[in-house]
Amino acid sequence: MRPCFSRKEDYVEGILAEHGNCRRIVVFIQYSNDLFGEDNRFPRLLAKLRAPEFAGGECPFGVSGELENRHQARGTVADFDRAMAEHASRLQVHTQRMRRDLLERGIPDQRIVVIPHGSKSMEQHDSLRCRKELGLPENAKLVVFFGFIWPGKGLEFLLKVFKKVARQVPDAFLLVAGHTRNNPWGFYVTYLRARALCWGSAAAVAFGANT
Repeated sequence: MRPCFSRKEDYVEGILAEHGNCRRIVVFIQYSNDLFGEDNRFPRLLAKLRAPEFAGGECPFGVSGELENRHQARGTVADFDRAMAEHASRLQVHTQRMRRDLLERGIPDQRIVVIPHGSKSMEQHDSLRCRKELGLPENAKLVVFFGFIWPGKGLEFLLKVFKKVARQVPDAFLLVAGHTRNNPWGFYVTYLRARALCWGSAAAVAFGANT
């Protein structure tokens, strides 16, 4: 491990310098928007990695001198994905759904590689039987959240949006299923239940959360 950049800075030159010291033949970057951002820095990094001796290399993500200094994004998420694909040899994703999303954004199939997560595929169950076991309406239009439950997941925003959805789609139903990181977060689940109750949408929201 060789720390060589800060997400708060224009990290391009620092990573290029470290790469130049190592002279790696293959560079695999595990992208995360909270780590590398969604602005022009990451596409610029890919562009320069592909350029001979890091010279030249254009970034297709709307780079100007002012923009380059301020790290601001220009365009949509689809624009950002296309900018990455322009200079990356391959884009690796975890699911066929993610692959389809990239294809719909105009990224060539030969640039996309699907490598699933290491977890084993789960056995498929009958959906009606599962709904009955979970006490969910049989014919509801189901929205499911699952995963770790903590304030950073945006569940308050999800409840707020679902309240508006339920007004337009009366048979919509939200299932919040998951697990808190530790016992002290149990109060957060209680708070979310109370908030759904205050909004009058408790009947359309179920919390299958373990605390």
